[in-house]
Amino acid sequence: MKHAKHILQIFEPGVDGAFRHVEGLVRYLIANGKVVHLAYSSNRDSDQLYQLVNFAEQHGGRTIDLKIGPQPGLSDPAALYRLLNFVRATSADILHAHSSKAGVLGRVAAKIHSLPCFYTPHAYYGMTDAAGLKRNLFRGVEKLLAGWGHSLNVSAEESEFAEHVLKIPPEQRSLIANGVSFADFTPVSAAEKRGLRRSLGLPEDARILCSVARFSYQKNPQQTYAVFQELASRYNDVFLAHIGSGELKASIMPVVANLKDRVKIFDYMANPAELYQASDGFLLTSRYEGMPLSVLEAMATNLPIILTDVPGNQSFAGLGLDQLYYGRTSEELCARLVEWRQSLDAHPTPNHRTVAEPLFSHQVSYGAVAELYAAAHALGSRLRHEPLHTGHGGSS
Repeated sequence: MKHAKHILQIFEPGVDGAFRHVEGLVRYLIANGKVVHLAYSSNRDSDQLYQLVNFAEQHGGRTIDLKIGPQPGLSDPAALYRLLNFVRATSADILHAHSSKAGVLGRVAAKIHSLPCFYTPHAYYGMTDAAGLKRNLFRGVEKLLAGWGHSLNVSAEESEFAEHVLKIPPEQRSLIANGVSFADFTPVSAAEKRGLRRSLGLPEDARILCSVARFSYQKNPQQTYAVFQELASRYNDVFLAHIGSGELKASIMPVVANLKDRVKIFDYMANPAELYQASDGFLLTSRYEGMPLSVLEAMATNLPIILTDVPGNQSFAGLGLDQLYYGRTSEELCARLVEWRQSLDAHPTPNHRTVAEPLFSHQVSYGAVAELYAAAHALGSRLRHEPLHTGHGGSS
């Protein structure tokens, strides 16, 4: 089989889970002999983004800053023009676009250049139940472009949405779960945990619940802080450590002020593994997800996990995790948090890492993506925008 050599990754966020997915994929591809080019945006950047840009360039890749944001903007046509020129300059064999904005630009560029294209939505915006103009706009665009390229869905719920709502046929989508680095996200000893707490400015003797999520509508930080406030009213030793920034942060600060010394917020952390390792549990109250990388990171670190019972988060329900708690309402989540707190007194060791490692390693996830690249490239130009028949099913 003739393998694709030059891969162009197109993405907008330079922080959070979608970026960490791209980062892991890029490093995997380069380690396996690919030349990876990057079309990224500095609008939501991080030091990790620029390290990745430098890494790609050091290994023969070319890069371009499209300077796009997550919402539709007047600069988008100019960004598309620059992307079209960049695709030509890189002689890319494969285009792979991530998230909504880059997904539109990447699929249009691939169509114009007649190149194989993959699209990973990292949760379709339209998956939310809440009606509204924005949801309808994003859902309409996804339907319009549904037949362009091959969709890579990271969870069964995302794949079902692609099938039933967007009407993407099975041959034009594949289900490949997110991957996590089990070398970077590992459990630590009690002594190491105390040391991490000191270095992060966290209380050494508290029961620390962590959350890694943007202050955005999707992640529903209002519920995170509401349920933690209730938990804190019952237990004097619980503490919330949160990595995140975003447009809703200001609205949460009055609750944070009421909690005084029971919460610490990190806008960004270059090595989020340290927060998981310093914690005793993980909380995520999203309204919807693709497959949240933060949950996989918590699993790899062997943390108990408390989640909202919503699409994407539901992916973990059938895995046999022995300290996974679900709640639909704030009342149910509060009850699950109480169960979590009480379980800590028995000091059980979760089976989460043991369960997760054979399912969600980088080799399993990114290896499957690389196989799809090779299959698409081998088809040649005559089939590049026709259905891709591979061993990876579109539904589960």
